[in-house]
Amino acid sequence: MVYLKEAPWPSAQAEIRTISAYKTPRDKVQCILRMCSTIMNLLSLANEDAVPGADDFVPVLVFVLIKANPPCLLSTIQYICNFYASQLSGEECYWWMQFTAAVEFIKTIDERK
Repeated sequence: MVYLKEAPWPSAQAEIRTISAYKTPRDKVQCILRMCSTIMNLLSLANEDAVPGADDFVPVLVFVLIKANPPCLLSTIQYICNFYASQLSGEECYWWMQFTAAVEFIKTIDERK
């Protein structure tokens, strides 16, 4: 991970740790979007010569989620899927898909040994 030495990820970790404080599924999605936006901003600052893409973002997202270990994450995802996923569109939908894909990857890490 090229960006690991930069290690500015605590702000993104702190953002996702607050997800359980939000009550509505929309507010929880907005928390996820703020975390993703924080990661992208930090990636942009770390390498001003290139625009960060999914190959840069996804490994950092996985790292941030593992380090943050937000409470009740799987039930939060289910809650959003049940009550808000059909309303997702555009950028919100894109970041939601990145987020859920990262969580699915994390769930299978032990199986990859």
